[in-house]
Amino acid sequence: MAADRGSSRHEAAHILAVLEEVARVTPAPLLHVQLPYARAVLAADAVAEELFMVALGQDLARWPLVKARTVHAYGQWLRRDRAGRPVAHDAALGADRFRGHRSLRLGGPQRCSSS
Repeated sequence: MAADRGSSRHEAAHILAVLEEVARVTPAPLLHVQLPYARAVLAADAVAEELFMVALGQDLARWPLVKARTVHAYGQWLRRDRAGRPVAHDAALGADRFRGHRSLRLGGPQRCSSS
C-alpha cells in the first residue's frame, strides 16, 4: 500500500472515512481537493496509480502546495512500485548509459564517407 511507511494506516483510513462524511455536507474547497490525495496515499497498490491520476487530474491551479505534495507522493509511490528492482540496479543502468555516451563523445565526431 502507498501508506505502508507509517504504522497508523488503520487510524488514517478511519480519519479519511470521517472526512468523506464531512465532505458530503460541506462545500469546503480545500477539503474536496485534498480527499483524492488521501485516497491515493492510503490505497492498495493495485488501485493507487489510478487514484493518483484522479488526484492529479483535478484543477489544482489555486492549490500549488496540494499539487506539489500529490506529485511528490506519486513519485515516491512509483519509486517503491518498480517491479522489485533495487535502486542499485537502476544506478548501474544509468552509469552504463553515461559511460556509453561519454565514450561516444571522447571518440570524436563520426564522419560518414560519401561514396
